Formats: sequence, structure tokens, C-alpha cells
Amino acid sequence: MHAMRWTRTILLSLLVLTWAACISNDAHNNQRSTADPGPANNGEDTPFSATLSPAAVHLQRDYESLRASHQKISDVWESLATGTQVRCGEYPDIMSPETISAEGDPAFEPLSALLHNAAIDIDEAINLWKAECSKPRANPSPDVIDKGRLAVRAAGDSLNQAQELLPGFQE
Repeated sequence: MHAMRWTRTILLSLLVLTWAACISNDAHNNQRSTADPGPANNGEDTPFSATLSPAAVHLQRDYESLRASHQKISDVWESLATGTQVRCGEYPDIMSPETISAEGDPAFEPLSALLHNAAIDIDEAINLWKAECSKPRANPSPDVIDKGRLAVRAAGDSLNQAQELLPGFQE
């Protein structure tokens, strides 16, 4: 009987300790969910884009795509300006200016307009380069190079202004 009583006491004690541990763990998890970001994101803040409107996210992506295309076509025209031969056939991707939209959000209309203008200027610079590639001469004439560089610079100006309007932009 004495052994059975000790067994019940030990089992009851283990049950109480387990229950207490569970309650303590739940309380700790509840505190962590409000105060500590936990291991899921390694203590980093919530990504900024998660708090942005869909229009802001789309315009940010448009900006990044335009910036990449701008850099590629700018490299072409600047190389040509220094007399360097540039191989035809590899053209930067360009989005249609009509696809850039503030999605009805008036707060993003100025940003959308700048990106739209940049897309038009980049498209002009790319089309000018494609037209030159269809001609049998080694390098474009200086006036064509000037037109290409002017379009690239106009696009760059629009992108620089757009960069300042991007929500949460940090360089």
C-alpha cells in the first residue's frame, strides 16, 4: 500500500509539474507574440513592403525594372559615345508605359507619371538603338548618339525624381 501511495504521489506531482510547465510556456508564447518577434524572422522587423498598398508595391517593381533597363541602354549609348563598338541583338527589356499605373490611388499619381515618362524615354532609346542595328554601318552618327544619350538622360532624370517619391526608399 505504501508503494502504491508513493506512486500516486509521484504521478500526481509529475502531472502538476507538466501542467505548470504548459501554462508557463503558453504565457511566455503570448508575451513573445506581442513583444518579441521570435525565431521566425530572426528578430528582424516586418518587411516594409508588407505594409505598403498594392499600388506602391507595383510601382516599386516597375521602378526596379525600369532602372535595370535604363542602366543597360545607358551603357550602350555611353559606350557608343566613347567610340566603343557595341554588339547588336541584345536589347534591354522594357515594360509598356501603359502598364504603369497608380491603380486609382491619387497619392501615387506623381510617381506613376514619372515612371511612365521614364518608360517612354527608355523605349525611345532602345528603339533608336534597334534602328541603328538594322543599318549596315559600324557606328551610329554623332547626332544619333546624341539623341540616344538625350533619351537616356531624360529617363534617368525621371527615375531619380521617382526614387525620391518611393515609399520607404532607403539607399
